[in-house]
Amino acid sequence: MEKRYLTLKEVESLIPAVEKRLLRLMEINKELLMLDSIEITYEDDFQFVRNEISTRKITHKLYHEFYSLMDEMLDHGAIIKDLNIGLVDFYSLHNGKEIFLCWQIGEEKIKYWHEANSGYDNRKPIELLRN
Repeated sequence: MEKRYLTLKEVESLIPAVEKRLLRLMEINKELLMLDSIEITYEDDFQFVRNEISTRKITHKLYHEFYSLMDEMLDHGAIIKDLNIGLVDFYSLHNGKEIFLCWQIGEEKIKYWHEANSGYDNRKPIELLRN
C-alpha cells in the first residue's frame, strides 16, 4: 500500500479504530518488555530448554500480533511515533506541502500538526491550518 494523505475529517473519523489498536500495541509492548527482563536460572538443562521454548513461543506470538497491528495502523495512515505516550502522526497535505496531523491517546480529536521535517516539539495548534 502506498502512503495515504488524509484530511482532518478523515483522520478524526479513524480515531476510535486507531485508539483501539494503539491501546493493544501499548499493552503488547509492555508484555514484551516484561518477558525480555525475566531471567530464570535452572540447574537442569531440560527445564531450561523447556522454559526457553515456552517463552519464545509466547514472544513470537506477541511479536506477530504486534507487527500485524502495526501494519493495520499503517493501512489506516497512522504512523506510530511513541508507544510509551501513545503518540501517532497521520500524513496530510497543506498548501501543497506534506505535514503530519498529530494525535495522542486520550484525545477525542486532532489538536496539533507539524511539518513533515519537524517533530513533536514543533507542533502547532490545528487552528492555524484553518487560516
